[in-house]
Amino acid sequence: MADRQERHTSWRYGGPFLTVLAIGALGLVAVWPLFRRPALVCTDDLGFHLLRLTQLDHLLANGVLYSRWAPDMALGYGFPFFNFYAPLAYYVAAVLSALGAGLNLGIRLAFALGIIGSGLAAYRLARDHFSRPAAVVAAAAVMYAPYHGYDVYFRGNLAEALAWPLLAIALWAMGRLARRGGRWLPVAALAAAAVLLTHNVFALIFLPLLALYGAAEAWFARPAEAPRALRRRRLSVVVAAVALALGLSAFFWLPAMAEQRYVHIDRLLVPPVFVYWNNFVTLGEIFTLPRAVQPDLLNPSPPRGLGLAPALLALPALWGLWRWRDERRRQVAFFGAALLVYVFLMTAASEPIWERAPLLQFVQFPWRLSGPAAICLAMLLAAAVDAVADIRRRLPTPAAGAAIAVLVLASLFWFDPRYCGGLENPTVDDVIAFELATDTIGTTAKGEYLPRTVALYPPDPAPAPARFAEETLPPEVRLVEQRDEPLRATARLEAAAPVQITANVFAYPGWRAWVDGEEVVVTPEAGYGRITLPLPAGQHEVVLAFGETPLRLAADAASGASLLAVLALAVLLWRRRGTADTAGEDATPGRMVQPVFLLLGLGLFALVAGLLPRVSSPLMRDALQGGNMPGLRAPRDVAFQGGLRLLGVAGEGETALPAGEARRYDLFWTATAAPGANYQSTLQLAGPDGQLWSAKDSSRPRDFRDPPHTVMWAPGQVAQDSHLLQPLPGTPPGDYNVQLVLFDRATLLPVAALDGQGQAVLLETVRVERPQEPAPVEAFQPQYEAGWSRGPLRLLGYNLDRVEAAPGEPFLLTLFWQADEEPREAFTAQLTLLDPEGNSVLTRSLPPAADWYPTTEWQAGDRWRGQHALRLPAGLESGRHRWQLALCREEQPCDPAGEPFTLGHLDVKAPERNYDVPAFSHPVGERLGEVVTLLGAKLPDDAPAPGASFNVTLVWRAEQEMASSYHVFLHLLGPQGDVVAQSDGEPANWTRPTTGWLPGEIILDERSLSLPAELPAGDYRLVAGLYDPQSGERLLLPNGESAATVASLRIGP
Repeated sequence: MADRQERHTSWRYGGPFLTVLAIGALGLVAVWPLFRRPALVCTDDLGFHLLRLTQLDHLLANGVLYSRWAPDMALGYGFPFFNFYAPLAYYVAAVLSALGAGLNLGIRLAFALGIIGSGLAAYRLARDHFSRPAAVVAAAAVMYAPYHGYDVYFRGNLAEALAWPLLAIALWAMGRLARRGGRWLPVAALAAAAVLLTHNVFALIFLPLLALYGAAEAWFARPAEAPRALRRRRLSVVVAAVALALGLSAFFWLPAMAEQRYVHIDRLLVPPVFVYWNNFVTLGEIFTLPRAVQPDLLNPSPPRGLGLAPALLALPALWGLWRWRDERRRQVAFFGAALLVYVFLMTAASEPIWERAPLLQFVQFPWRLSGPAAICLAMLLAAAVDAVADIRRRLPTPAAGAAIAVLVLASLFWFDPRYCGGLENPTVDDVIAFELATDTIGTTAKGEYLPRTVALYPPDPAPAPARFAEETLPPEVRLVEQRDEPLRATARLEAAAPVQITANVFAYPGWRAWVDGEEVVVTPEAGYGRITLPLPAGQHEVVLAFGETPLRLAADAASGASLLAVLALAVLLWRRRGTADTAGEDATPGRMVQPVFLLLGLGLFALVAGLLPRVSSPLMRDALQGGNMPGLRAPRDVAFQGGLRLLGVAGEGETALPAGEARRYDLFWTATAAPGANYQSTLQLAGPDGQLWSAKDSSRPRDFRDPPHTVMWAPGQVAQDSHLLQPLPGTPPGDYNVQLVLFDRATLLPVAALDGQGQAVLLETVRVERPQEPAPVEAFQPQYEAGWSRGPLRLLGYNLDRVEAAPGEPFLLTLFWQADEEPREAFTAQLTLLDPEGNSVLTRSLPPAADWYPTTEWQAGDRWRGQHALRLPAGLESGRHRWQLALCREEQPCDPAGEPFTLGHLDVKAPERNYDVPAFSHPVGERLGEVVTLLGAKLPDDAPAPGASFNVTLVWRAEQEMASSYHVFLHLLGPQGDVVAQSDGEPANWTRPTTGWLPGEIILDERSLSLPAELPAGDYRLVAGLYDPQSGERLLLPNGESAATVASLRIGP
C-alpha cells in the first residue's frame, strides 16, 4: 500500500520520467563542454584512460571478456594492469563505444553519464529524506561540485567520474537496507561492490562512510523505542551487505592486495608529486570563491575543493539541526559530521593521522576526499532548502531554483576546459607510441604495476613485438611459424641443440608454458624480466598462455558464490515489504515541480552556451582588457625579446617573507607576436651580494597547470605562470630582490627585457625574517660534515662547489653555522688557499653568514647559511691546493685560537700560456675597454657559400687581469646591419674564461659560423667583441663603437 501511494504521489509530481528530464536538463551546462568541439579535452589523465579503453576494446574484440593482463601495453611486452586497477569504468565506456559511438565519443559519453548519473543518484538519496525541490538541489550540487568539474575537465579521470554516481547510489541503498529491511540487501551489496570495482582510491575513502552510514541508520532510525534486538538485526544486515560487496568484488581486490609484492607498487608513493604530505590543501582552497570564466586564458588552474558558494548555501541546515526532531535532523548530523572529518583530513593539520595510517597513504592526494565530501555537502544543501521553506513557511521550490542557479553559475570556472588534438581514434599501436613519446610506461606515471623482475626496459622495442621473434631467439633456433593471441602464443621452433629461449612477454604469475604438450618451468630473464623457458633440440610446438593462479581461482570462487547468494536473496526478499519512509513528502501535493526545474535547466544552458560568450560580464570575460589585465601589480608591461610581454603579478605584494616559508607568485604573460621558440621563466631570490639565496629554479604550486609551449601561443592570449619561491634553509634575515629570468628552453640562454633591465627583471624587494624556529640541521644537507667549534660558533658542515678548477674560474663556498651560545662580539671567517708548498695564494676575510647579518645579531641556537662567491686568481699554478678556514674577532688582527680547519683540496690545472703573436690573415688592432685587444683573425681563403659553415679564429691579447668573465660575440651582418649568422660564448670553446687571462697572454679563439641556405649572395661584414653576460653590456672601443670590424666578406658567387 505504501509503495503504491509513493508511486502515485511520484506521478502526481511529474513522474520519474520528468524527474530524469529535469535533472538531465540541469546537467546540460556540465556536460556541454565534452561535446562542444571535436577535439578531446586537455587533461592530466584522459590520454591514459582512452588508451586503457583502447586496450580493453581490443581484448573484447578478440573474445577476451575479462583479463588481468594488458598484452599491448608496457612497450608491447604486457603487464598486469587490470589486476591492480579497477576495471568497471572501462567496461561502461566500452559498452557505449560498442553501441556505435566509437572510442572517442564513447569515452565522452561515459563522462557525461557519470555527471548526469551522479545527479540522479544524489536526487534519489536526498529524496528519501527531503522534499522534491530539495532533492533536485542535491542533484545539482553534486553535478556542479567544483571538484567534480576538476575531476572531469582537468584531471580527466574516467574511473573517478563514473564512481561519483555509485557513491550516492550505494548510500541510498544502504540507508534503505538499514531502515526498510532485507529486500534491499542485494541492491546495497551490488552498489558497494560496484564502487570497489570502479576506482580503488574512491572505494578506500568512501567505504568507511558507507559502513558508518548504514550503522547509524540501522541504530537510530525510527521507531526510537525499537528494542535492541531489532537494532542488532538491522546492523547484521548492514554487515551482511558489506560482506557480500567484498565477496562480489573479491576476484579483483584479493589478488590485487596479495600480489603487490610482485610489482613496483612502491612507486605509487614517490615524492614530490605522489605523496600525501605535499598535497594538502588549505581551507581557503577548499572553500574558494567563485571565479569568472576567462576564454583567452590558456591554462586555467582551478582550486581543488568544495567551493564557498555551496558551503554558504548549506548554512541554513544548521537551523534544521537545531529545530527538527525527525529523521532529517539525523541526516544533517551525520553528513555534517562526515563533511567536517573529510575537510579536516584534506588539511595539513591531519598529517599525524596520515602518518599512522599506511593504507591511507595510497590515497596520495588528500584533496581527493573532496569527492565524498561533496556528496555530504549536497545532503546539507537539500536540508538547507527545506529549512528555508520551514523558516519562511513557504514552498521550497523558489528557494531551490535560486540555489540551483547560484550553484551552476558559481561553478562555471571549473567546467571551462581547454582542448587538445591527437588520439582522436586510437588503436593499440598508439599505446606504445604514446608510452615512448611521454615516457609513461603502461599508461601509468611511474610504471608502478610493472613486474619487479623488470629492472630495465628491453632495448629498441618494436612497435608491437611478436611473442617469439627471431631477433630475440638464439642463433641455433629457427622460427618455423607462430600465432599470437592476446593471452596466448603458439610457435613451432626448431633448435639445433638444447637452449634457453626468451619470449617477448614480461614474466608474471599466471604465465605458463608447454613444449609439445608438457609443461615446462618459466623463469624471468635477468634485468629485462622477460619470460625464458627451456627448449630441447629438434622441432617442437611451444605454447605460452596466461591464466589464473590458485589464489585467483579462490577469489573467483568467492565472487561467484557471493553472486549466487545475491541472486538468491533477490528472489527471496524482493517481494517482502519493509517499512516505507514518509519523510520528505512535499508540503503541497499536486504541484508539478519537475517542469519548473526542466525549464530552469534549459534556461541556464541557453544563458551559458548562448548569451554569456557574446557579452562581457562578471561571469565570463576575457582576462585581457584593452591590452592590459586588470588587478595586477608591478612590474607591469615588461616586453622581452622573442615576442613575450609580462603583464604583471597578481595579488597584493607583502614585504615580509618568513625564512623557511614559500611565497606564491602568479605571473601573467601575453604574446605580442607569435613566439619562435619555447620559453620558460624562473624566479630567484638575490641578496645584496648578488648571490642566489633560493634554488636556481623556482618550483611550481601543486595546483598549477602549465600552459602550452610558447610556440603555440597566439597574440592576445594570456598565460598564467605560477611559482613558489622559498629561501634556502638558514638564509640570514635581510632585504632581498625577487627577480625574474626568462630563458630559451632549448638553449637555456636567458632572454633580455627590451626596457634595459637586462636578463634579470626585478619583481619586488622582500625582507626575509627570522624563522620562529632555527632551520633543522638535516635541512642543510652539507656535502661535508665538520663539527668544528671556535668560541660560541660551530661549523656544522660546508659545501665546495668543485674540487677541480682552472685559474680564473668562479668558486662557491657554502658554510653552515650554529651558535652554541649567543655571540657577544663580531666574528669573521678567514679563508686561505694554500699552494702545494703551503704558501698562501689567496686570502679572504668573510662574514660567517652575510655582511648584512653580523654575528652580534645571532641568538643562541641559531643556524645560518653563509654563501661566498670567489674568483680564483688568474696566476695560479697547476697542483693540489688546500683550503683552510679560521675564525677571528672582527675588531682585532686575525690570530685564530687553535689550528685552522682544513676544508678540503682543490686540484688546479693551469692552461698552457702563449705570449707569442701568431700570423693571421686579417689584422684588427682594436682595444676593447682598456682590458683586451683584438689583434686580428684567421679566415678561410675561399669565400663561403650559402648553407655552408666556416671557421674563424680570433686572436686576443689580454692587457690586464679581468674581474668579469666576458663572452665573445662573432656576428655576420647583412647589408642592412641585421645579424645573419652568429657565434656567442666563452672564449676557446668555453675553456678559457677571461678571468683566467694574464697580461700579455695571447688567446686563440676558434669559432664556427653556419650560413643560412637561403642567404642571398652579396657583401657582408664580420664583427666581434666582448660583453658581460649578466648585464648584456658590451666593452666599447675607443671611438665608442661596441663591435670591432674583423673583415668584409663576399658570400656566394
